[in-house]
Amino acid sequence: MKRIILFGLGDRYRNAVSTLEQAFDIVGISDNNFNFDSEMEFSFIKPDSIVKNQFDKILITSDKYFGEISEQLLNLGIYREDIISLEQAMDICDLEKFERDKNQYIHMMEKSDNPMNLNFRFDKRHEYPVLSEWRQEAGTIDDYFWQDLWGALRIKHSGVRKHFDIGSRIDGFIAHLVVAGIQVDLMDIRPLKVEIPNVGFIKTDATRLQEIPDKSIVSLSALSSLEHFGLGRYGDSVDPNACFDAFASIQRVMKNGGRVYLSLPIGQEHLEFNAHRVFSPITVIDAFNELVLDEFSVIENICNEKKIIENADPYLYRNVEGIRTGLFIFKKK
Repeated sequence: MKRIILFGLGDRYRNAVSTLEQAFDIVGISDNNFNFDSEMEFSFIKPDSIVKNQFDKILITSDKYFGEISEQLLNLGIYREDIISLEQAMDICDLEKFERDKNQYIHMMEKSDNPMNLNFRFDKRHEYPVLSEWRQEAGTIDDYFWQDLWGALRIKHSGVRKHFDIGSRIDGFIAHLVVAGIQVDLMDIRPLKVEIPNVGFIKTDATRLQEIPDKSIVSLSALSSLEHFGLGRYGDSVDPNACFDAFASIQRVMKNGGRVYLSLPIGQEHLEFNAHRVFSPITVIDAFNELVLDEFSVIENICNEKKIIENADPYLYRNVEGIRTGLFIFKKK
């Protein structure tokens, strides 16, 4: 078991230390900004005293200051090959756990007398390492989870039986609508070769929607899709105006009283080519000038937890730092 000194006592240290203990002998901890606490589990080592200790590796837990701390350690006489990142250490933890688990399984199978287990002996030919999932949470709750749930619940509560969608996730949002008993017609510039019960498909350029008559749709969504238009990412033509052409086409095809459900990246307006555009919510509201805004909500990261802030003030998000997901419902006048 390698002897390591952990450098950096922030959140990343606290989140990882119990895992690191399983793979390493932690001989001490160090930090540039730390008042020694005699109750700490490990011995505190001042940075300029690290070289006086016996260790195999110095593990820098900080990602942001990795380069700066590395230079500090090099100047103290520590070799570069003896400095590793938290990510490198976690890879070692994963591999060591895999080998321990594998050896334990083989040992237990040697003693097993369960006849149904005969075909489940370890065979190197079928080894299939999945290494890091044991460190992860039970599920991922991200912006897509919340936007899909938000959209599906509102469409279900609207009472519509038929809905149109432009480019949203089939394995999340569209599946929610189908389970709710709503017929969905998907529209996308890319082909869809699989048949899905209660789901139709229209291959179309959504910047024009030429196959869709004026004022013919009561309910339409586009969740995390319109921001990509015109950037070539999905095989569409490069066109700086494509998203605004799509905004206009959507308004054209909506019936009076019909509703449009959108999610878009919001914040200080800029382009991240060829991934997406980030919109000011005011730009979106102004562009949908034939419709009335019914709801504006935002998916926020609060204390490292994603939450929907309902009925938010769009003006507060015109120039906000970072990127959020804005949720819009418009109604045709």
